[in-house]
Amino acid sequence: MNVKTQNGKEVWRSKGRTYLIDNEPQDIVARFNTEIRGFYNYYSIANNASALGRSFGCIMRFSMLKTFAQKLNSSVRTITDKYREDDKFVVWYTDKKGERKPRVFYNEGFKRITDLGTQKCDNLPYLFNTPSMSLVERLTANKCELCGKEGNVVSHHVRKLSELRGKTGWERKMLKMHRKSLIVCAECHNMIHAENS
Repeated sequence: MNVKTQNGKEVWRSKGRTYLIDNEPQDIVARFNTEIRGFYNYYSIANNASALGRSFGCIMRFSMLKTFAQKLNSSVRTITDKYREDDKFVVWYTDKKGERKPRVFYNEGFKRITDLGTQKCDNLPYLFNTPSMSLVERLTANKCELCGKEGNVVSHHVRKLSELRGKTGWERKMLKMHRKSLIVCAECHNMIHAENS
């Protein structure tokens, strides 16, 4: 989209998308449809949803037409005449099963949604797994990750996980946790250094 200033006002002009011209025609229409539907779903409860939707839909329609014109080395008028069926922009294509199907450019309007009671909402909170503890949280827990002993702990580091072979218990633990640091008590730390030497 090009934005120009004329007489102190912003004027938005549609522009073809050259990065889409290698796609199939039905894929180009599907891409524009999903973007328009996403925009409309987001702004459908706004007070000026229909005005916003109309101007956005017009810009997107001409952007799609210009993209088709670039793809087929033609004009916007020729593209409009070629794909128009009953005031709709329709691209016919053959799917994987060999059936001929239409792909219609968005023409469902941009009416403002006032009845929010029909919208579905989650009554239960969305639950998700908490991320693994940070190094600071692991240190302040004061618990050895090898033997489970509580008390003073230190952190043992390795430069790269690829250096570990998994021969010892602490190496296997670090590889399993996928961490380059291991929080251990003093006894386990001495044991690690004794095995390394």
